[in-house]
Amino acid sequence: MKKIIIGLGMTLLFYISSFGQTSDIEKIFINSQLKQLDRNILYETNFIETANGKTVVLISLVKGCKWILEEMAYYNKLKTEHPNEFEVFITFTDDIMTMSRYIQDVNFNFTYIHDPERMLIKQLALNDTIYSVLFDSTGNIQEKTSTGKLSRDQITNQLNKNQTKPIIKKSSSLPILNCQLKRYELGDEVLSNFSSVNLPSKIMTGYKANESIDTIENIRFCTITGENILGLYSCAYNLSKSRFTYDKEIEYINSHAPNHRYTLSLSVSNLHADFNQMLIHQIDMNFGLETSLILKESEILILSQINAENGKIKIENGLDKSKLSNNTIGEVDFQIKATNMSATEIARLIEDATHLPVEINVDPKILYTLDISVENKEKTIDHLIKLLAENGLIIDRDKKEVKKVEIKMASR
Repeated sequence: MKKIIIGLGMTLLFYISSFGQTSDIEKIFINSQLKQLDRNILYETNFIETANGKTVVLISLVKGCKWILEEMAYYNKLKTEHPNEFEVFITFTDDIMTMSRYIQDVNFNFTYIHDPERMLIKQLALNDTIYSVLFDSTGNIQEKTSTGKLSRDQITNQLNKNQTKPIIKKSSSLPILNCQLKRYELGDEVLSNFSSVNLPSKIMTGYKANESIDTIENIRFCTITGENILGLYSCAYNLSKSRFTYDKEIEYINSHAPNHRYTLSLSVSNLHADFNQMLIHQIDMNFGLETSLILKESEILILSQINAENGKIKIENGLDKSKLSNNTIGEVDFQIKATNMSATEIARLIEDATHLPVEINVDPKILYTLDISVENKEKTIDHLIKLLAENGLIIDRDKKEVKKVEIKMASR
């Protein structure tokens, strides 16, 4: 009996030392009656032990939502890459047989928790039944938000904490042009990264030893992941999708179906071609399209004033150029949480929400920190303009000729 008591004491000491006496994950699960579903059977699980020392994502499941499915696919990749550092808890309220079929279909190696009474909502003090929670490796909450809106950067930061990143040496000999186009894989992070590198280069102009030019070669790179064809053009032209026009016969270019989304990687030497022209040319050529700039009369919005008086917007001093951004731009939800954002960048987000061109009539050099979240329940532009005005973004309407990009099928 004495050995059993000592063993239990050591086990308890192990959990306390791992998570601390007041870790959030302990508070949630230590007296929990929740059970895990595995192979059609519910059984008791020590969820604290499962999470011990790992970064944990806890999400509520909404079946049939493509955004949540994408998040789950992304988490599955992370779990494969970090099997000992990352864990995923999925909570569900459905009946056991329905959920078992779903688990078999998606085939993700997660911990599925049956929560028919929605006990975790009370434990986490949440207002929404659709939620995502990120725990660090000590069991404490780092972020709480709606399902599908968890910051991937925050997850990556937790996984990379206390790890030394390997130094990647760039080759001194890179191709002057390299383009790869692949189908988007579900779960890959949607992103657009642009970068460049300067390399010393010797250009041979003849076949004698002294027939060469020493110069600096600038090679620009981009990787665009998860975009449809219109999204690729949007990145190439650095214009919002509202600035493009096309006929119904090629409406597929704005399809969000997985088979119409792509990953494009391009690198171009400045000694070979202009990067932006080559990026546009590669998209044209790969999809049998052609594009041209036109002037077209259009209704436009004008960001005429940015008020930093109600606490939602703050003018930055511009000394710290680092940007943090967590934005949700949709038909109903419009949320900007960002630092060091320019008026041009704010206008771009308003374009994404309204699908109208947005011009600015404010100083483009001033940077702002914003914490704006509105719900456009009426789903109208007028109502969104009113809500944004209440938060300090004053927008006027006008009509004029604006520069747009016309997309057509390529001439045969």
